Amino acid sequence: MTWILVSFFSCIALAFAGTWFLTRNESFKSCLNYFLAGRKLTYPFIAGSLLLTDLDAEELVGLNGSAFSDGLCIMVWEVGAVVSILFAANFFLPRLLRASSTSIPDFLEQRFHPSTGMMVNIVFILAYIFSQIPIVLYSGAQMLRTMFGFDVILQRYGICGEYFQLLVLVAALAGIGAVYALWGGLKTCVVSDTLTGFGWLVGGFLVLYFGLNALGGEEGFINGVKVFFREGNELKKLNSLGSADSSVPFFTIFTGALVLSSFYWCSNQFILQRSLGSKSLAEGQKGTLLCGVLKLFSPFYLVFPGIIACIMVSRHALQISGADEVYGIFARAVVPRPLIGCLAAILFGGVISTFDSLLNSVCTLCSLNIYRRYRPSASDRSVIRVGFWCGIVLTLLSIFLSPLCFMAGRIFDYMISCLSVYGVAIFYVVVLGVFCRKASVRIANTGFVLTFLVMLFKLFYKDFPGGWLGHIHELHFTALVFAASVLLGFIFSHFFPAKQESAQTRTIFAVNCTGHGDRTQNTAPPDAGIDLTPWKYTGLASLILLAAVVAFYLLFADFSVF
Repeated sequence: MTWILVSFFSCIALAFAGTWFLTRNESFKSCLNYFLAGRKLTYPFIAGSLLLTDLDAEELVGLNGSAFSDGLCIMVWEVGAVVSILFAANFFLPRLLRASSTSIPDFLEQRFHPSTGMMVNIVFILAYIFSQIPIVLYSGAQMLRTMFGFDVILQRYGICGEYFQLLVLVAALAGIGAVYALWGGLKTCVVSDTLTGFGWLVGGFLVLYFGLNALGGEEGFINGVKVFFREGNELKKLNSLGSADSSVPFFTIFTGALVLSSFYWCSNQFILQRSLGSKSLAEGQKGTLLCGVLKLFSPFYLVFPGIIACIMVSRHALQISGADEVYGIFARAVVPRPLIGCLAAILFGGVISTFDSLLNSVCTLCSLNIYRRYRPSASDRSVIRVGFWCGIVLTLLSIFLSPLCFMAGRIFDYMISCLSVYGVAIFYVVVLGVFCRKASVRIANTGFVLTFLVMLFKLFYKDFPGGWLGHIHELHFTALVFAASVLLGFIFSHFFPAKQESAQTRTIFAVNCTGHGDRTQNTAPPDAGIDLTPWKYTGLASLILLAAVVAFYLLFADFSVF
């Protein structure tokens, strides 16, 4: 146990030292540097930070738990997400950067009206505080507690009971994450993410290797691969196409799963903030697409271990009682003890990276989008100070909210349910702002409120509104609400267009949605401080990635489920 603790704290100290060394000469006294890394991020840092901001204990624990139950079809949230990443790089990022936006609410305020930005801003803050952040911290604490024996360590110091142990671990995660997010802003978060991301990938693949090695018995890794495919197919866990009784039936790939994934990668503030801090549009597109390449490999460490655990349970080599325990028990059983501490530190860093990204985003929303609006003459120093204290308050609040998540049931399903409530409404108004030139503030605001209320009502009343519509799959319902909202938004915008087009709207639509000049418009870029020339290989790279996604699905497809 001593060696586990020594290796654990040594890896954390090494990551902290590396982050300090790479950011020691940076100045964080201006809002641009603190909240958007001075808009100097290049594509390797963008890709690394995007990937690790997305990867956290909730995904590691939740997706492997879902794979244990549903099999490979759960990879829709990873491989299928590449399609949404292509949308972000090709269609959303060019116009968001052209608007010189610091956040999604800032873009909507410029595109429509301050009331639109404020509504979305408040929804983002509430969603992050009461849903996203508690889930991230809780799943990370639960992983450390069950996977690495921290429950036993805490018992030695008289901390007994699940709630109090989770409280201590959540406090540790939140405290260290707050140091990164509040000490150096976005640049520190991004550098830390990139350093930890390399370790996360190595650790994830090591767990897969040790799992296959254990599955192969005395004959080792190669035999384990053979057993994995043979017995995985026998248990019907290696089909990329979900059956009707799975959590993600096949057709949800094209409906609710696509909608929620597109919101997450195209308009979710804490994800998109990395791309908004890019040095140029080309760097942002390259970083986003590189993240898409890395996402293609994520099933190997986010899905396959859950399937291996299912095979081991069928062989009576493991005992697992709940889906959220799958990865912890599996990793603890197959990883050699000398490496447990290093693996714990890597996963610990992954949780912190997601938390500090969320914290940095909330600080941005509170200080730039609320405080500076009501005090436009406020200095950068006072704005940063407000963001800092908002972060402190949020960190303390998160510590006490997170352990209550154990009442929510399977954590990944709970996260998807919460995401659908606010994600559909926000994505609707962003799509309207990016693609519908005639949309007015009244149509945007009314559609946003109605969409949010419908999804919130559905969350609490599962059979709403009764009949066949109340009993269709939740992901189909999500897509239906989104499609209806967008269609009605475009129809009403056609018949009741905005009475007067703002200068900002003319600037945004002076290029087509991919960022290339429109011959009918003035193509001179605004004074955004960055180069808005698109990367010339964006289209080709996107087609190659799309082909890779289709090939991945076809490779594991079994159409007999229909």
